[in-house]
Amino acid sequence: MPVPKSPPRKITKEDAHLAESAKKKAGGASALAKLFGVTAAAASEWGRVRPIPRHLRPRIEEYLGSGGKTSTDDGTLVYRRKVLEIQELLLRRIPELDGLPSRYREQYQERVKAIELRVAANLDEIAANIERELADVRARLMAEYRAQRRTPS
Repeated sequence: MPVPKSPPRKITKEDAHLAESAKKKAGGASALAKLFGVTAAAASEWGRVRPIPRHLRPRIEEYLGSGGKTSTDDGTLVYRRKVLEIQELLLRRIPELDGLPSRYREQYQERVKAIELRVAANLDEIAANIERELADVRARLMAEYRAQRRTPS
């Protein structure tokens, strides 16, 4: 017995605007498709006859530069763009590999997975370093504030 399909998601004005902006920035649906590892037909339909896939929406928002938010913090946007750039490199479909025997394509995918693991480990280390540094700063600021409150003016 066939599995019933879930009802199709409605295409919102936001989806249409996001898809159109992404296509324009990329230089067309084909270029956008290459960036996100999908077919040109699928990218072309986004915002018109089908919604942007949920798993790609955050990446497309990041690609457009603001992550769908109104943040003007350039520092935040810089690292978000770098993370997006890394994701695109790792997820990019490479057409010239299609003509190679499967063992070569598998070697390529193994290398991609190894790099993904290395990036994740590096990001974990960076996050731990940031947390330690910010905890130190918080402790120092709290100590300074308490010391300042104790001294009479």
